[in-house]
Amino acid sequence: MAQAVEVSYESNITPQRFWQLARELLYTKLYYDVSNKKYFTKRFKYPPMESSGQTDIKDGLEGASSDDGEGEEEKEEVDGEVLPCSEEEINTLLVSYLTLVSNYCDQLTDSGKDPEFFENVSKYILAYKNYRLNQTFCIRKMLSLLAYTVGSNEQNMSLDPESFDPQLREKVIQSIETNEKFIRTIGWILYSNYKSSGPDFVDVLKRYRGIEAICAVLHNYDIVSRNAKEGDPFLENYSNYMELLYQICQAEEIGPQELDAVRSKFLKFLLSKLKPETDEQNPLNYLRFRLLLALNEQYMVRQYSHEHHQDGDDTRNKLFDCLMSSNSYFQNFMETLILNFNRETNQTIQILMLKMLYVIFTTSSTCQSIYLNDLKVIVDIIIRELCNLSLTKDFSLINTYLRVLYPMLLFSNLKGHEYKVDSMRDILTYLSTTEQTNENTQRLANRCLDLDIFKKEDTKSSVDQAVPFPSPISVPRISRTRSASVSTSLPASPLSHGPPPPLPRPRHWSSADSVQQSQQRSPIQIVTRESSSSSQVSVVSGLEEGNASMGSGSDLSLNSSMSGRTRRLAPPPPPRRRLMSSSDVSLSRAKAV
Repeated sequence: MAQAVEVSYESNITPQRFWQLARELLYTKLYYDVSNKKYFTKRFKYPPMESSGQTDIKDGLEGASSDDGEGEEEKEEVDGEVLPCSEEEINTLLVSYLTLVSNYCDQLTDSGKDPEFFENVSKYILAYKNYRLNQTFCIRKMLSLLAYTVGSNEQNMSLDPESFDPQLREKVIQSIETNEKFIRTIGWILYSNYKSSGPDFVDVLKRYRGIEAICAVLHNYDIVSRNAKEGDPFLENYSNYMELLYQICQAEEIGPQELDAVRSKFLKFLLSKLKPETDEQNPLNYLRFRLLLALNEQYMVRQYSHEHHQDGDDTRNKLFDCLMSSNSYFQNFMETLILNFNRETNQTIQILMLKMLYVIFTTSSTCQSIYLNDLKVIVDIIIRELCNLSLTKDFSLINTYLRVLYPMLLFSNLKGHEYKVDSMRDILTYLSTTEQTNENTQRLANRCLDLDIFKKEDTKSSVDQAVPFPSPISVPRISRTRSASVSTSLPASPLSHGPPPPLPRPRHWSSADSVQQSQQRSPIQIVTRESSSSSQVSVVSGLEEGNASMGSGSDLSLNSSMSGRTRRLAPPPPPRRRLMSSSDVSLSRAKAV
């Protein structure tokens, strides 16, 4: 058992009393005076609490100071700074602090779901000097505790509670609840540590297989949620782990071993819980959606990276396989994607959604699975964005839209339907001829213009003349009712018809009279991946068109009925810089808490 400072349990604890106990645990130390053969206590100064949300901490610590020494014969010694401690001591203090929080979190919060309480708990331990001095050890210790609690939960959940007597059944339930409290508390501390340390924290995770530990915790989320009768009661416990994994996936490439730790059961669990709602409507649901998008990007990079193509490597897009395993998964995911595709302003998430659309439109089994009404919505959004984006500041994002537009027009159910052809021709011609666009943008625009849909004579004006900046296209507001959606999918489509998402008013249009006016808009920051040697804003960067091939799980081959002419396929994304794999250093075995 891991040693911990024993703190007597108080049934009716107040927030002030809780923070007194926390201060006594971390900022007092018991010494033995050999000459006098007596024990004495040293109290150390604690860091000031300046946040207005930490009033209970300040009140509790001030109360502890005023009560210290009452009724005692000897005055306690006071030291200015807390003294450095050994790894054995910080191990004991950390486990004791986690135990203290787990014991009282339900009493001090609404069923342990008060974010302000856990934020204060995390800030308090992160401000502790000995935690900062031993940060790597503390992170390793919490990872080992996670491994222990997850293993304990898996063992408990595999048991048949009906075969136990009531007393033993109660102990099993109590053990699961205690483990869940530890998981929730550690999740808050780890995520707060990531926000304060950033890359240094991720380096520690990668060295000590922390990403695999986080994936194991998320698999535990799936296991404990199976017995939930309704809703998602454990989401609050695991939201920080999902956010942490999303931030890591979004920032850099994770290794094959770490990506393999994401289990298909967990991906299907996320897809089953996903709802077609926006970030404003349901932030935690949107967190699931963002995580799925980030994982798709990781699978794409792994699939197309030649560095990872070794004999025996599994390069399948595990998320895409899960998405196609159920009609309801695909339909629900696409409703969520299109709904947020029209509203999202964060360029990072826009890129992730475009990459998912790229996979769908360049895969033979899914390229015609999106219904015509939804495809028209996507076309309207792309036209709107191409009109809004700055040619000089947002060229990478413009290129991304063009790379998705090409396979959508070539392979999807839009083929044969001349929807907004003149509007698309206008913006594509403008992008291919204006001096402000770079060569890559012109090449991508011309590639789209080479499609048969644009070969017919323009009904508006001759394309040989100078093309002014096209007028913006208004995206209409569509009702959420199913009756508003008209199915035009092929009869053999395996997917049932879904409703179109509601569309808000389009974002503010820029002036279409001149490029100079468009450049006066407030700049939008270009998103790049720091871990990559090339920009990851675009789905494909710097590769010549043609000679594109998709790996297992993303085959571009279509039926022979569509092979009447040579197809020009969008190239795959470039490989990102190969990062060092996680070391083989094992997690230190967590002792029982």
